Amino acid sequence: GTPEDRTAADVLAGWPQLGAEIEERTLVQEVRYDDIGGVSYTKGCYTGQETVARLHFRGHTNRELKGLVWEPATRPEGPMPSRDNVPSGVGFTSACRKPP
Repeated sequence: GTPEDRTAADVLAGWPQLGAEIEERTLVQEVRYDDIGGVSYTKGCYTGQETVARLHFRGHTNRELKGLVWEPATRPEGPMPSRDNVPSGVGFTSACRKPP
């Protein structure tokens, strides 16, 4: 497939992308890495481990990776949304058109 097909597959599956959903300050819980088994709370030592463990055992994140799908009858036409044209307070990272 094409690079656009790969991007669409990742977005539709909810996989976070480095540089889009994952930035230097992103916590693993914000992009669901702990939900998919990408974090061990019992072994290892890494930068940010205390913050990650504290969130896991005592708190919650202030941001979450969520998907939004428009049904064909209501999906906006025209250009895809971008980071520049979303409401204030809404984080927008990736978009794609679902293949037919």
